[in-house]
Amino acid sequence: MIQYMLQINLLPPHEKRALQMEETTRIARFLGLVTVVILAFGTAGILPSFISTHIVRRELLRSFEFEEQVLKRHSGVQQTVSQAKQTEESLGEIEEYLAAPPHIWLLLERFFTPGKGVTITSFLVRKDGEVALSGRAETRNDLLNFEESLRTSNRFHEIAFPLRNIVRERNIQFTVEGKLKPEYGL
Repeated sequence: MIQYMLQINLLPPHEKRALQMEETTRIARFLGLVTVVILAFGTAGILPSFISTHIVRRELLRSFEFEEQVLKRHSGVQQTVSQAKQTEESLGEIEEYLAAPPHIWLLLERFFTPGKGVTITSFLVRKDGEVALSGRAETRNDLLNFEESLRTSNRFHEIAFPLRNIVRERNIQFTVEGKLKPEYGL
C-alpha cells in the first residue's frame, strides 16, 4: 500500500514569498559559483597555451620581417643569378644546335648554290617530305643542268619537272615538285 502524504504549507503568503525568494537566491548563488569555478578552471587550462602561442606568433612575425629585409637586400643578386642561368641555358642550346647541323641543311645547301644561271625564288618543305620550289633560269640549258643535278643528288624519291618549264628558250620561270628521302626530311 502506498501512502501519500499531503504537504500543506501553513505559512502566511508574505513568508511564503520570502521563502521562495530565499530558495531562488540560493540556487542563483550556487549556479553563479559553479559558473565562476568552471570559468576559472577553463581559463587556467587555456591561458598557458594562449601565452605560448602569442609568444611564438610574435617571434614568427619578427623572423618574417627579418627575412623580408634580407630578401630585399639580396633580390638584385638573385635576379642576376637567375638571368645568368637563363643565358647559360640558351648558350647550351645554341652550342648543341651548332654541334650537329640538321639533315635539312644538306638539302638547303644544294639550293643555295643551284648552279650557273639558276635562281631559286621559293622553297617549301612540308613535314611529310613533300618539296615544292620555284625559280628562274636564264636559259633552257641552265634549267636542264639544274634538273639533272637534282636527279643525281640522290636526295629525292621522285621529282616532277613539268614540260612547260622547258618550252621557252630564255628567261624561264619554272616549278619543281618532289618527295624527299626520309634521311633528308624534317
